[in-house]
Amino acid sequence: MSNDAYKQKQLLSLPEDVSSWQEIGRGAEAVVVRKGDLVCKTRIPKTYRAKELDNALRTKRTRKEAKILFELTVPSPELVAFTEDAILMTYVSGKKLSDVFSAKHIPIVAKLIFDLHQRDVVHGDLTTANMIEQPTDAIALIDFGLAQHNARIEDKAVDIHLFFQSVKSNHHSLYAVLREQFFTFYVDSAVQERLRVVESRGRNKGK
Repeated sequence: MSNDAYKQKQLLSLPEDVSSWQEIGRGAEAVVVRKGDLVCKTRIPKTYRAKELDNALRTKRTRKEAKILFELTVPSPELVAFTEDAILMTYVSGKKLSDVFSAKHIPIVAKLIFDLHQRDVVHGDLTTANMIEQPTDAIALIDFGLAQHNARIEDKAVDIHLFFQSVKSNHHSLYAVLREQFFTFYVDSAVQERLRVVESRGRNKGK
């Protein structure tokens, strides 16, 4: 996808009625609102930072997330437009995977993460709460606020490690099955080997 096509997505301002859209999520960094098939994610100003620095950081992070969404080929929200501090994207309908996660989802999720990493993108917050089971049974990734373009094996291994830990905490009964099956579908021995190193570091810190 061309850089010119990405730049054409940039707007000077949001739709006038966005303030009346339904709020569907709010975190430390952003508020998310929805109207029909559109979602708007706006990064919240931080009053504890100097205004100029805060504006620069929010712009940088918004543009990075927008560029990643624009280039993604895995199931995910489609970038519609962006401003200095907000992203307009398509709404992904379906059920949060955190509400329905079962063993049948493990192969699909493993392939999804593999496809993402093959494009040298790490998500940064891989949890079942950031995955949507769509009506087609496909699984989509959402919330790329911590994502980055990165080809490092280390960061891909850390991405997987954090996902494993989230499953261990939130879906404990499926943790052993996940460990057993994941690398049957995420076919990268280098990342698998690096994951062992990452996990070994974690165990050593706990001693």
